[in-house]
Amino acid sequence: MGSLALIPDGKAECEELQSVMDGMPFSSAHEALTPGHLKKAKLIFFFARYPSSALLKTYFLDVQFNRCITSQLIKWFSNFREFYYIQIEKFARQAILEGVADPSDLMVSRDSELFRTLNMHYNKGNDFEVRLSSAVMEFS
Repeated sequence: MGSLALIPDGKAECEELQSVMDGMPFSSAHEALTPGHLKKAKLIFFFARYPSSALLKTYFLDVQFNRCITSQLIKWFSNFREFYYIQIEKFARQAILEGVADPSDLMVSRDSELFRTLNMHYNKGNDFEVRLSSAVMEFS
């Protein structure tokens, strides 16, 4: 089957993500994560389901990383992945019920329920336009 993998296509998309992140208002170093950090983490999830600590430190320059902060970020990304895979499983089960036998017949468009659900969850304010061509990949 095909899979949605929301990862950057290349340098242009990474730069686009960075410009969105740079425009988000944060003050000096935080010792706790804020709702703004959660929103930023959800946007990062579009590009990296398993972000490295180096990647997180790059995008959360305003955060003083410690054990608690790292644990919270790990928990967030774990929850993001759980929601993501539940939605993918629902999509796959529905496709099977509809008689889709060939994985190449699976199509995800901007109008599909799967795309709308994932976009609403991870990009509620539509702060970032996800390129569908880079978001749709084959299921593993």
